[in-house]
Amino acid sequence: MPSQERAERTRRRLIVAAALALDESPVEVLGGDALPGLDAISRAAGVSKGALYYHFRSKGELVDAVREEARRELRRLTAACVASHGPGAGLDAVVDVAVAVARLLDGDPVCRAGVRLDRAEGLALGPGGGPPEWMAPVCALLTAAAERGELRDGVEPAEVGMALTAMAVGVLLVCERNPGVARTGMVARLWGAVLPGLAAPGCSDADRPLLLGGARL
Repeated sequence: MPSQERAERTRRRLIVAAALALDESPVEVLGGDALPGLDAISRAAGVSKGALYYHFRSKGELVDAVREEARRELRRLTAACVASHGPGAGLDAVVDVAVAVARLLDGDPVCRAGVRLDRAEGLALGPGGGPPEWMAPVCALLTAAAERGELRDGVEPAEVGMALTAMAVGVLLVCERNPGVARTGMVARLWGAVLPGLAAPGCSDADRPLLLGGARL
C-alpha cells in the first residue's frame, strides 16, 4: 500500500475513533472536553501514539478535523441531491435533501459528531435575523420553488427557512437525548405533516407520499 494511502487511512481511523467518543459523550459536553486522552483515542483507532501525533498535535486539532470532514461530506451530499433534480430543483429537492441528510446522520458517526459540534454555532441567526448560513442551500431551493409557483400564496421562502431551521435543531436535540429515535423517520414524518401547508394546490409534492426504505409513511 502506498505510504500516502496508508497515512490517509490512519488519519481516517483516528477521526472515526474521535467521532465515536464524541457520540458517546453527554449532550451538554462538546468539543475537546468530550474526548478522552489522545492515548485512549490511539488505542481505540488501533494506531500508535507516534502515528496519532504525526496527524494531530492536540485534541483540538482532532475535533476540528471531525468538524471539517462532516461539513465536507454534508456539502457533497447536498450538492449531489440538488444535481440529481437538474435545473428544476425546488421543493422536491428540499424534501430529498432533508431526508438524505437525516439518513446520513443516522449512519455516519463522523457527520453526526460534526453536526453536534456545529449545533451551538448553527443556532445563531444570519445577517438581519434571517436563517443561518448553513441553511443557504435549502433557502435557495425554496426561492426557486416559489418562483415556479410551487409554494402556496403568501408563503415566504425566508420564513419557511426559519421554520425549517427550528425543525432541524429540534430533531437534533431530540435524537441526541433519545438515542433510539431515528432522525430519518422523524424528518420524513415532519415533512409529511408540513408539506401540505407549503405546497401550492396541485403541486405534485403536496400529495407525494414520503418513502423511506421502500415503506410508505
